[in-house]
Amino acid sequence: MKTSRLVSASAQLYLIDLAKQSSPKAKDLATSLNPVASNLGIAGGSAIGGVVVQHGGLTSLPVAAAILAILKTTS
Repeated sequence: MKTSRLVSASAQLYLIDLAKQSSPKAKDLATSLNPVASNLGIAGGSAIGGVVVQHGGLTSLPVAAAILAILKTTS
């Protein structure tokens, strides 16, 4: 089993518990947020990767990934 599935499951349970505490009727919405966020991340990453490959070639992908990782850790 991948670690990402474990993190995803625990995040899902946390969102459901949080929704139960603050607004019990929002449980279904909280359940749907995690897959939506994952799909948006995949789509965004694919779009960025496509632009990088189109303009810089495959060898530019590691550089772009490093830049994005640095930006993420500094924000």
